[in-house]
Amino acid sequence: MAGEARDEPEPSRRHLHPIALFQTTLEAASADDVKKAVRRGLLKQVMKLGKLVSKARQDGKRGEKARKKLGKKLDALTKKVERLPDKKMAATVRSTLAGLSRGARARVPAPAG
Repeated sequence: MAGEARDEPEPSRRHLHPIALFQTTLEAASADDVKKAVRRGLLKQVMKLGKLVSKARQDGKRGEKARKKLGKKLDALTKKVERLPDKKMAATVRSTLAGLSRGARARVPAPAG
């Protein structure tokens, strides 16, 4: 029907990498949900991961090394988010961010060998 709202995501967010979704979710969270220092630290970590994702898309040894490092860094990010107390991050935001980081980890191919 004309004029009816759809439940589809915006076209710009439809094909974003889970790291980018992690970043936008973190930025959109209110100040009460995520403390300032935690937000700043996680955003810094995510910015570094974004650069590593672009390196991991390459072929050869450089890409393989970046994929291996990216997997370890994503595991560390997931663990860090899951262990944050309610005082520093709301449980709903924490579970969303942990799910996004696990989803990003699932997209990283396992190292050969």
